[in-house]
Amino acid sequence: MCEYDMKPALDLSIAQIPDFTHWIDAQKWIEQGLALIPVSRRMNQIQEESLVTLEWKDFSGISPSAQETLFGFFPSLNWRKFVLAVFFADLVSYPDPRNQVNFDRLLFILHSYPQGFRVYWSLFPDGSRWPVGYTGWYPMLESQFHLLAQDPQKMKSRMILPAVDDPILSKSFIYLFNFSVAKPFRMTSLSSALMKSYCWDLSQAQAQGLCLIAVSQHGEKMAERLGMSCTGWLGDGMRRDRVYIGA
Repeated sequence: MCEYDMKPALDLSIAQIPDFTHWIDAQKWIEQGLALIPVSRRMNQIQEESLVTLEWKDFSGISPSAQETLFGFFPSLNWRKFVLAVFFADLVSYPDPRNQVNFDRLLFILHSYPQGFRVYWSLFPDGSRWPVGYTGWYPMLESQFHLLAQDPQKMKSRMILPAVDDPILSKSFIYLFNFSVAKPFRMTSLSSALMKSYCWDLSQAQAQGLCLIAVSQHGEKMAERLGMSCTGWLGDGMRRDRVYIGA
């Protein structure tokens, strides 16, 4: 396990995240954070004690489970905060809008399997903390795994369905949803921590197969790190996203 699991500012980090259903507040929070992220050499001097990693379990201890409410996780304020933190981490990691996750897609995935996600935060010069990267994975359908392994061009979308209903098969095949960090933090101790913890999480899942669709060099490097092989490209006719399969 990586050495950045200590959470010295856990409560503070959770408290500062707005509820995404308060649209204006959420957008202002996103815009405020995006303004602080731009490349700065001093931000590359990351102090170990300033790093915080938040997982779903850090939120879920004070939130009801999806099974306990008629509307799943949606009534949970802390789940809504977790979703927004992940969404912000994606926006700062991918400046190109074509590579950013759709919010509605993220809602579906995080409602299905939030426990596969981690958000990494760093302390900024003004004393505030902001998400600067995240990792995410979830169980996928065996049928989709084999399709992507054998004939990925038949897949017309990057929407890989979660498979979480069967407790026996739920982790047999895993989709690597994301591994990314904001540009100022690449090639630093933070990016190394993300890589290390992500590999550890995947090893603990003990899956039969791994699948990754790379939309950037980060994904391709992760695939190489895990010894995955490229089986082709996604066949949506608009992009040339590489598909990787591993065991």
